[in-house]
Amino acid sequence: MSKWGEVQAEIYDEMLHRAFLLLRDFLKMGLALSPDGGIREHSLRHHTIVYRYDGATATIVVIVSPRRKRR
Repeated sequence: MSKWGEVQAEIYDEMLHRAFLLLRDFLKMGLALSPDGGIREHSLRHHTIVYRYDGATATIVVIVSPRRKRR
């Protein structure tokens, strides 16, 4: 694997790790997949989770906003 490929893999791993931590935080706050289905959206710390649940499967998309620079 090239050096660039290693860097990309590291970035991907970090993003995936952050997504799981964020999902855990949402679940701790009581986020639940409601049985009526539909699309839901919740935001926390400049991150957004959008999820759709059809009663059998769930599709969860985590949108990670860029970190804001402190002034």
